[in-house]
Amino acid sequence: MKLFSRIYGSGKDIIIIHGLFGMSDNWATFAKRLSQKFKVHCVDIRNHGNSPHSNFFDYDFISEDIINYINQNNIFKPHLLGHSLGGKAVMKLVLEKKNIFDKSIVIDIAPKEYDISFHQFLLEKISNLRLENYTSRNQIELDLLKSLKNKAITQFILKNLKRDNERFLWKFNLSVLKYNLKKISHANFCKGVSDLDMMFVKGENSDYIDSKDLNRIRNHFSNSKFCEISNAGHWVHAENPNDLYDEIINFL
Repeated sequence: MKLFSRIYGSGKDIIIIHGLFGMSDNWATFAKRLSQKFKVHCVDIRNHGNSPHSNFFDYDFISEDIINYINQNNIFKPHLLGHSLGGKAVMKLVLEKKNIFDKSIVIDIAPKEYDISFHQFLLEKISNLRLENYTSRNQIELDLLKSLKNKAITQFILKNLKRDNERFLWKFNLSVLKYNLKKISHANFCKGVSDLDMMFVKGENSDYIDSKDLNRIRNHFSNSKFCEISNAGHWVHAENPNDLYDEIINFL
């Protein structure tokens, strides 16, 4: 599979892997800033954004796609940066293929299984929308907001809405994500130890990483450092990009 990507800048390569329901465009502003010092590759993982859809979706396939992307673009020892689901993909890659990567960053996710009930709820509400019945994006936004009752999440999901001639479509592969959601909740791939230089980032207001997770992280990533970004929740790069940028530059 050939992934879609947005590439900015020149120099040492850094690959950014977004989270569930995300896409490369979510990282564009941050990537352009990083591109002052690096060649930044924002990829769309399979079944997301502008990358191809597939019936197969788990960390094995996501990781294989990233390796293929590196080979297809003749990239040598890139840095990796992954957020949420993308962060788990980074963990898998540096555990299994650490010799082909340089310093890597995991943002607001730990090597453990997470409850997926909220994501199941989101997918159910999205599935209930019959896009063929809508004639405007505003109508879809109003109905989705009624279901989700959260403006920020509604707007995040609507970034995935596109129009093909007169039809509205989702960029992500809705049915495949629903079917495979359980497969991406776990961290069963976390076996062994990697001594690659790693930085784990937590949003101050996020509950995705707690104090117990620090030992889990150290057990698998022996050369890891930690930082907490103030005034930020799970979407650290959107909520406090300045502090995140400074931490990344200092680390790399």
